[in-house]
Amino acid sequence: MSPFWSRLSPFSAEDAVEVRLKSAPMFRDISDRGLKEIRSLCHLRDYAAGEHIFREGEPGVGMYVILDGVIDIYHRDGKREKHLATLESGDFFGELALLEELPRTASAAAKNHARIIGFFRPDLMSILDRKPRLGGQVMLNMAKLIGQRLIHANMELEKLDSQMSENSNQKLRKKIWQDK
Repeated sequence: MSPFWSRLSPFSAEDAVEVRLKSAPMFRDISDRGLKEIRSLCHLRDYAAGEHIFREGEPGVGMYVILDGVIDIYHRDGKREKHLATLESGDFFGELALLEELPRTASAAAKNHARIIGFFRPDLMSILDRKPRLGGQVMLNMAKLIGQRLIHANMELEKLDSQMSENSNQKLRKKIWQDK
């Protein structure tokens, strides 16, 4: 065997799981030891094309990180299906269920064969009990993520508000000019 090939170690599925977990914001800046602890509580599952990970209205029990595959997130609006997002390898979803067991507000289904990492609320509670510093870091990371999303949502609302104000002002101006 050449020296080049002898230096390469095989890339195991466990390595891939840890790499994907580390890319999710709630697991960033966690030590390798802490990541191994989290990894030991994760659940790996394969989904066939069209199979649901969860459906809208079901209780939220945890979050998911996509190891491989494509996941569609959608919401039912009456009888119509409204596509919300297409997520791919490395993306995560459902993380609010780690904080609160509320009903899911959307459905998630595999678009093609997908391999998903599941991390559930009882697993997080276990870490908080057994390793409070590690659990606290995960919670702090989640708080940062939610804070960033809230800031983004506020900025989008401000844009909408100013657009609506401009539209209202334009309609008012048009009405004034039409009345004269």
